[in-house]
Amino acid sequence: MNNKGVTLIELLVVLALIGIVIVTAFSLLNFGYRTFNKGTSQEEIQSNLSLASHVIARNIRYVKEDIFILDNLSEDDIEDGYYYIYKEGDSIKHLIKSEDSPRDLIKSYCDSFIVSKKNKNTLEIKITSSKENQDYEIKTRVLLLNSPKVKGKATNGGSVIKYKP
Repeated sequence: MNNKGVTLIELLVVLALIGIVIVTAFSLLNFGYRTFNKGTSQEEIQSNLSLASHVIARNIRYVKEDIFILDNLSEDDIEDGYYYIYKEGDSIKHLIKSEDSPRDLIKSYCDSFIVSKKNKNTLEIKITSSKENQDYEIKTRVLLLNSPKVKGKATNGGSVIKYKP
């Protein structure tokens, strides 16, 4: 018997094999896509926190007058000549009294900003953030090189840094 063509069984077997290959390829692509997005989220958080930590340290490291740690920032606390770094919503802000509005150091994803005194001229800054189940925490100790003292009303660490440049 010399039949030309393919049988229905052969066609179904080939289609099943092609389906298995396509499903496997799609699963691998999907895994790669999810891994890439997770890594991108983590990188965004880490770079934002790292940059904010660096800017804060650079701004306060060489101050000549005392630095104050406050629990929170109210309109009554704001004085001319002082700069303020504080958390508002999910952002860290840098307020200069002479400017109209504060600048963002971190625009989003900031969960906590805690400043504490380690000794008379060392501050510890802890910033935590999360995005899409990616958590990150950065701690920075800043030695105040011009020997100002760290003062403040905050007992267990505050969320506002008040200083004169």
